[in-house]
Amino acid sequence: MGNIGKIREICRKTMLPLGSVVDLKKSAYAKTPRINEIDELRMVIAYRFLGREEDSHYFPYAGVVYPTGMLGQKEVLYFTRPLIENVVREGYHDEKEDAYVYLMKQELVVEKGKNSFGYAKPEEIESFNKMVKRG
Repeated sequence: MGNIGKIREICRKTMLPLGSVVDLKKSAYAKTPRINEIDELRMVIAYRFLGREEDSHYFPYAGVVYPTGMLGQKEVLYFTRPLIENVVREGYHDEKEDAYVYLMKQELVVEKGKNSFGYAKPEEIESFNKMVKRG
């Protein structure tokens, strides 16, 4: 996807703040065991701009299941904006938030040339998933 993905990521006006509560699209997690047993895949955004230094992509968001939170390391789920079906509640937002998002996009997208995992190839996503499962 290259430059198109980078331009979209820089121009994306809204970056959800920490503490935002979102419903993810269950269809995107169809291979997850027992996913059909839950009514909604509701997450609290607890992390942003995640990725390894050597990767060419990053995840804009990672969250923990609402209402239980993080009971262990396996409960963190990485996701991108297109996987969000509904924003239930936005977290706290101020000028420091705007500055932080601007600086992170400047560093990751402009200076390091990274794209959101929303623009990654399937094999890149699979490689990341294997790394996360090992950790």
